[in-house]
Amino acid sequence: MRKVRLLVLLVCGGILSLAACDRDREAEQRPTFYDKARQARDNGVGPPVVLPPERQAYERSVEERLSGFDRRFTQLQERSAARTEAAQVEVDRELEELRRLREVTGENLASLREAGEGEWAELREEVQHPLAELEQRLTALEQKGVEP
Repeated sequence: MRKVRLLVLLVCGGILSLAACDRDREAEQRPTFYDKARQARDNGVGPPVVLPPERQAYERSVEERLSGFDRRFTQLQERSAARTEAAQVEVDRELEELRRLREVTGENLASLREAGEGEWAELREEVQHPLAELEQRLTALEQKGVEP
């Protein structure tokens, strides 16, 4: 009798475990509110997606910083024209690398905008790190000065 009871408990426990695992899998595949809203917007049905204020503010601030980097690139390019040819080549090479990094950051921002609420925090780091590196390297280049 004890063996039968133990066997029944083990079978019931296994069934409950499988049901819980399957429920977790369904939850992962279920689209979030943002996914549904974006799909409706993309299909031309429904109102635009309303993002939380924190998300809107962060994405807007990144856009503004990227625009500011573009202006600073242009200013550095103009100021480097007064430098020697060797110095100009060095500045141009560094600016080219910074522009590529800016492009990657912009692509990461685009991915961030498309992210669901669960992925957003993770993808934010993929924007934040290159953004900080871009700021640091650009500031260092500006501090080198524009000596001919």
